[in-house]
Amino acid sequence: SALAGIDVILIDRDQAAADNGKNHVKIILDGNVAKGRTKQADADAVLARVTATPDYNALKDCDLIIEAVFEDRKVKADTFAKAQPIIRPDAIFASNTSTLPINFAG
Repeated sequence: SALAGIDVILIDRDQAAADNGKNHVKIILDGNVAKGRTKQADADAVLARVTATPDYNALKDCDLIIEAVFEDRKVKADTFAKAQPIIRPDAIFASNTSTLPINFAG
């Protein structure tokens, strides 16, 4: 999403974990710069669009939220429970789950 020019909020359990996630993005971008696939200024602009935080309040103005937590029902439910009271009613809350069925019955 950041590559496409969209601002991204990366939320994790604490600031160190969120920073680690953003650093992973930096490593990928640095690799692309080293291989001549992108310019440093473009990589810097992409990284600047990624905000790392543990604060779910950062989601309040987001149009699309994609949870990408572990394939664990409790973790996914907890993530949704923290986000749901903060996000806008018209926001889309999506999941990247591949092994857990998604339903509203719980």
